[in-house]
Amino acid sequence: MIGEAERPLPIADLHCHYPMHLLIGDPGDRSVAAQMPLKGRSLLGKFQTLILRIAAALANFRGRRGELAWRVSLDGIVSGRVQLVCSVAYCPDEEFGIHAWGGDPISDGAFDRLTEQLDLVDAALALDPRVGLVRTRAELAVATSAGRSSFVHTIEGGFHIGDEAALIDQRVGLLKQRGVACITIAHLFWRGIATDAPALPNLPEWLVNLLWPQPKRIDGLSPLGVALIEAMYRHRILVDLSHMNAAAIARTLALLDGLDQGASGEGPTPFPVTATHCGYRFGDRSYMLPRPTIEAIARRGGVVGLIMGEDLLCDSIPERGFDAIARHVDVIHAITGGFDNIGIGSDLDGFVDPTIEPVQRVEDLARLGDWLVHRYGYEAAEAICFNNARRVIEAMLDP
Repeated sequence: MIGEAERPLPIADLHCHYPMHLLIGDPGDRSVAAQMPLKGRSLLGKFQTLILRIAAALANFRGRRGELAWRVSLDGIVSGRVQLVCSVAYCPDEEFGIHAWGGDPISDGAFDRLTEQLDLVDAALALDPRVGLVRTRAELAVATSAGRSSFVHTIEGGFHIGDEAALIDQRVGLLKQRGVACITIAHLFWRGIATDAPALPNLPEWLVNLLWPQPKRIDGLSPLGVALIEAMYRHRILVDLSHMNAAAIARTLALLDGLDQGASGEGPTPFPVTATHCGYRFGDRSYMLPRPTIEAIARRGGVVGLIMGEDLLCDSIPERGFDAIARHVDVIHAITGGFDNIGIGSDLDGFVDPTIEPVQRVEDLARLGDWLVHRYGYEAAEAICFNNARRVIEAMLDP
């Protein structure tokens, strides 16, 4: 019999930006495939893609020998034992686009750009037998038993869904059919959906709030934000609290409580909530989660995915590296009374730089798993690294 020390620990990443290289391409690769993101785009679109490539080179790339290389690859996912990948679709040019600075927070074409990105991921995964997209619990079980890496689509930024309230439910239903399991409602700036917590690296919160103020007339969620969460509840897509400020989190949790009562009349139903790439708030970074939010996530059977970004993870604590991970694990364990509400949400290739030193690329998550086994034992490490994330994702999947 294989002992715990010899049994490979599977990993689940609640927030992995695998699609980013498909969207932007590879500046160091002049092949036709690497240049596909530029094909057919307008002059402005090509310029935006090139700007994103420069940003990726500065904030994402970490090669093994100093070369430019994306942190996330299929080879790295497989060698890193990442058996559940929450693949984050995100269109930076739709969030940073000229339309936003002209007063229109949501682009008419954002939803189309989003679905095009999902198509790119589906096509890439279809070419590699080691991985596959799953849409049901049965498919996830088969893939896990076979040792294949299971991908589910997730989305970062509710603004992708569009600004037409009449189309929200229809579009969320289409995303559910495409295999979308989770949506991060807010993101970096106010884009007409939910108010956000400052998360731009190396910029103080007061400056972010000065440059990109939150609307005072909105109590956390706009009518579009409320409609989006209601549609996600109906179609069973996981609500991600990451990037929300306190007002948006409070409004979202109250809305979910009300939906529970309306659905059953007898109290909460099994609808978890998550913060896919966060951690405990040791200092004053409002992006990180205070005790009441972690308690609320635990009450709903949800998970806090620990981000690998050093700027956020190590804020106001002396520990670095894996010891910083342990500091967050220990405090969330103390708050919730167990390990059932802790996961991993790396945010690799999500313009997070630097990451903690031991986790520079997705394959390094296997090292993190092994270290957690040594620190907490196999059962607790398996809960943190895989089982908790699988539980909340399975709750959103059809049978």
